[in-house]
Amino acid sequence: MARDHNQASQPALKNGRIAYIEDGLFDGTYGVRIQMYNIANGTTTALGAPSQPEWISTPVMTSSDVYWLIDTDYTDQDQTTLRRAHLGSPDGAVVTDVIPEKSNRATPAYGLTATDSAVTLTVYPSWGQVFDDPNDSLAKLYQYARTVPRSVVSPAASASSPTRWPAPAVVCCGWTPRRPTPTW
Repeated sequence: MARDHNQASQPALKNGRIAYIEDGLFDGTYGVRIQMYNIANGTTTALGAPSQPEWISTPVMTSSDVYWLIDTDYTDQDQTTLRRAHLGSPDGAVVTDVIPEKSNRATPAYGLTATDSAVTLTVYPSWGQVFDDPNDSLAKLYQYARTVPRSVVSPAASASSPTRWPAPAVVCCGWTPRRPTPTW
């Protein structure tokens, strides 16, 4: 952070790297962006250009990627972009919008977790939505494997049984949930 009045917040640490939100002045204009600091060699990499979002989530790191949610449009009922910076490219970090805010797959996500094989979004229904069924008002988990999107209400497991996936309330793109085995 080489500019005055900038601050770092909401760090995530994985494999000797720290991803965090940097906010402050960039060429005289306020903005935020995700940065990554490599502890081993002391380098800092900007993951994308500064922007002025309505909201940005804490970054989440996997062994090869950094993910974050960002809401850049105040008028679209809290739809968010799921953004990823792939860290394994020889050209440096490559930033892509996995689920663009202006796509038919966008959701009002507010929570994010990720592993090397899947990304899970926590999504609340739209604040203006009318609910015929109480289940419709509950948060949903949307889980995306590298190639297969799926959604579930909530997984449950015990030490002696495999993960139980209830019937999904919403199935994204026609896919059904896979039945993973717990790793704990």
